[in-house]
Order: sequence, then structure tokens, then C-alpha cells
Amino acid sequence: MDETALVRHVTGLRGTVVKVSAPKQAAIERASLADRRSYISYLACITHDAAVQALLPQVLLGNEHQFTLALLRSVSSQLGPNIQLWRQKSAWNSHQTMRRWLTTLKKALGSLVESRTVVVLVDVHPSHIHNTIFQHARRCGVRLVYIPAKLTAFLQPCDTHLFAMFKKTFWNGWRKRKSEAIDGSVCTADWLQIIADTIAKVLPRTTWIKAFRAVGILDQQRVLSLKLAEKLGFDGALDLPSMLPSVEDAQCIFPSNMKLDVLSYLTWQPKAWRIKGSLPKPASSEPALPQPGPRLRRTLPASFHSAGRKIRTLD
Repeated sequence: MDETALVRHVTGLRGTVVKVSAPKQAAIERASLADRRSYISYLACITHDAAVQALLPQVLLGNEHQFTLALLRSVSSQLGPNIQLWRQKSAWNSHQTMRRWLTTLKKALGSLVESRTVVVLVDVHPSHIHNTIFQHARRCGVRLVYIPAKLTAFLQPCDTHLFAMFKKTFWNGWRKRKSEAIDGSVCTADWLQIIADTIAKVLPRTTWIKAFRAVGILDQQRVLSLKLAEKLGFDGALDLPSMLPSVEDAQCIFPSNMKLDVLSYLTWQPKAWRIKGSLPKPASSEPALPQPGPRLRRTLPASFHSAGRKIRTLD
């Protein structure tokens, strides 16, 4: 899953037809400044499994001015079963929106969440990472896997294979609708219909398995794109061990200024579970982290435990 911004009024397209009411009137784009600066967010979701693709939710986020209640009532039932319009104070993704999206994904997949392992690949944008999102994803039966910072242009299938195709199809649809309009303008309902038609044309009718293979998500990187391997500095076939990376390596996935419990995301286990159980063996030769056992706790005074809560430890 990844987000992209869709502009309300597309400008600067070749072949745009501008209707002129008088011969001497200058040809101008008939759109307000608000429309030219107005965007919504499209939360796009693709999968390598063609049978599942039609089930995935395609969410459009708009603010209260863009998505009025009257507009939602008029167009919601016409956009397709998997396309949802979410009216929020902001058109950008957030922790709350991400939790809602995970719930929507679980409902859309139905019994597949129980019978199959659901892995969602996202980037490390702050809206995707939070302890509440981590916990909610586990409740939904979804495993979140994060693309390393500054590498989404190379490793995110939506960025490498979807969005360029989607934008081109959207622009063509916009240009056609604008040329057919009597006054040369596209209303908001038509604009949303163009987006819905683009989703229906591009996403379900495309096999994304090549995109997932090219960025190394499937087949153990055996068919990794040569261009990508060169950009990443790999020479020849990859021989990656079947084990967890070290905590130090995992920290490189996330932005350096982001403070979080990296080991939880690495093992996909809450910190409380790891304290009760056992930590996985690190990939490096460093010794395993010490674990406070029940016998050790009984031998220490209560004042030590209360003071220990104030000490910042390294996981």
C-alpha cells in the first residue's frame, strides 16, 4: 500500500481544450485557485495475487470541503464496490486513518486473513508507524513490513510500476472529459468518476506479479531486476541467510530521527511478550541480550524495580 496525491484540476496537459465564449476573449483555464491547489490522497493497494486484487480496498481521502455530504450521497454508490471515499478534516494519511484502513483491509479479505499470511508492504512515513498501528495490525492478523528509508523509489511496487501508469491514464481521462464538457470544466462528481474509471482500468486488469518479483519481494530475490541490483550495489546472485538481521541492521530501515522499539518490528512481537518469552538469536556474533527472569526479580528489593522503570534501556 502506498499513497499518492491527485489534483482536483489538472493543468498544463497537451491537447487540453479551452472553450471561449467570444472570439477576442483570451483562452484561459476555467478553474479557481482553490481547485488548482486542491488535492486528495489515494491509498492504493495492489497484490501479486490476481484473484485477491479485486477484493482490496481503494481509498480516496478528502477533507470536509472537497467531500461534502451531498457529494458523498450522490456518487458513493456509483464508483465501484471496492472504492471508498473517506471524509476527514485533512486529506492526508494519519495514525487514525491507518488504523481504519487496516480494519477495512481485514473486512475486505474476509476469511483469507485466517487461512493465509497477510503481509502489507509500506514505507516508513510517520503516518504508517506508531505503537497503536503495530498493535492494531496484530489484532487484524496483518504483518507490516517496512521499506527502508530513501529506497521506496526502488523497492515499492506502487512507485516502480503503478503510479506512473495510473497518472497517465487519469490525465487522459481528464483531458477527454474536459474536451467533451460544454463549458470546458469538469465538476467534482465527474472528477471522482474519472478516478474510479482509472482504478477499474489499471488495477484489476494488470498482473502485478512481475512488479513484486522485480523489486525482490517474491522468489527470494532470484529474479531481481538487474538495474535495481546495480543501483543497490549487488554483484551477481544474492545469497541472503534465512534468519533475522541484527538490531543494528534493522535500525537502518527507519529514519535516524525516529525513536521506536526496533526489535518489536523486527520480530513482530510486542515488547511485553519478548520479556516474558525468549529473544530471537541475533544475526551477528554479539551475545544475546540479558533477560530478567522470575528468580532474579524475587531476589531484588521492590525499590529497585520502581527505580528501574525510570532507566532508559536498550532493546
